[in-house]
Amino acid sequence: MFGAILILMVMSFVDLGQTRGLQFRPLSKIAYFIFVVNFLVLMLLGAKHVESPYIELGQICTVYYFAHFLIIVPLVSLFENSLIELSNSINNNINNIMQSVCTHTTTAVMCATCAAAQVAAHNAAVGNCMHR
Repeated sequence: MFGAILILMVMSFVDLGQTRGLQFRPLSKIAYFIFVVNFLVLMLLGAKHVESPYIELGQICTVYYFAHFLIIVPLVSLFENSLIELSNSINNNINNIMQSVCTHTTTAVMCATCAAAQVAAHNAAVGNCMHR
């Protein structure tokens, strides 16, 4: 009983996410709602008599309760961090390509002249394609 309360204090150490809050972390949201359902099941099982199906289900839910804090939260956080880093590297590569293509500006946004030239070249290539 004391361990279930004490494990809540570990959350600040096991949450390895770069962003705080669940607004931009959809996998953490899903894990949180599964945890809430598990908590409600444990609450209902605590009110039941000590009988065969309730004992095993309670043990399974208890294992998930502790696994959520010690295994699932760190793994989901690391996976979401790697997705964020992957997204940032893709965006940086796109910005570098856009800067190398556009010769009229030094920003990551392509100027209208280069954008129009690329659209015209694409339309000409598509117009010559026989697979349409």
